[in-house]
Amino acid sequence: MDGPMWSQGLEDGITAVPLLACKAVFAPGMNQLAALDQTSGDRYWRANAGSHHRNDATVATLDDTVYVAGGGLAAIDIHTGTVQEHEGVGETLALDDDSIYTTRSDAGIFAYDLNGEERWHISSKEVRGSASVLDGTVWIADYHGTVYALDARTGEVYWSHSLPGVNKVDAGLAVAGDEVFVPAGTGTTSVALDATTGEIRWDVDTGIVTGRPVVSDDWVAFGRTNDGVSVYDRSTGEERTTWSRAEYHFGTIGGLVPVEEGVVIWERSSSGLSLLR
Repeated sequence: MDGPMWSQGLEDGITAVPLLACKAVFAPGMNQLAALDQTSGDRYWRANAGSHHRNDATVATLDDTVYVAGGGLAAIDIHTGTVQEHEGVGETLALDDDSIYTTRSDAGIFAYDLNGEERWHISSKEVRGSASVLDGTVWIADYHGTVYALDARTGEVYWSHSLPGVNKVDAGLAVAGDEVFVPAGTGTTSVALDATTGEIRWDVDTGIVTGRPVVSDDWVAFGRTNDGVSVYDRSTGEERTTWSRAEYHFGTIGGLVPVEEGVVIWERSSSGLSLLR
């Protein structure tokens, strides 16, 4: 990673964390979704399906479809940008093979089938960030820094763990293998948990992290909102390197997206994207 390789400003702005799929970056705006070439930043298409919900994951892909949450749910052809409106509501989005998991800040977490029919709902005004789902379990954090593991089929709570130093997690968690990585939110501490038990494996003083972490085979990266991008050893939490905002002239960091060449940074203050590698 040697610094930004391209940047792209979009007419509709970027209102939520972009997604990488099929060698494209999907950037959600207030009223439209843009598909960009991940290497050059050139635009493939723009669809009339937008997201209004700040730092959360609001786009996800399954097969040849991009799903977008922005109050309602929309399904978009990944190749053409053709939009189909779906039943169901949500401000955030996570997918597995046959279900959609969304959250609403005034209503809690919902599970739908791929046609938008509701499967279960847990009512809560404390859940703000997007869910993560893997191998039949859904993980979610509430506004006070408590993480929950839920049965993806029923919504039953497997475990919950309150984390000191974590507060107002708007962007959701990252889950990989047997680990859950929790950003500090507006708190001071980001945390790695055992995905099965919820026990803390390590924690690190990151300061504010309003975006979801990016996880690789042996490292995890946090976009430190006011400071830069820091990479930590996935097993130990030891810091490996940091790219500072001042040195690389980043805006306020709202989120990160992994790509083959590095990491795309969503710069919330400028509504732009930069590639760091």
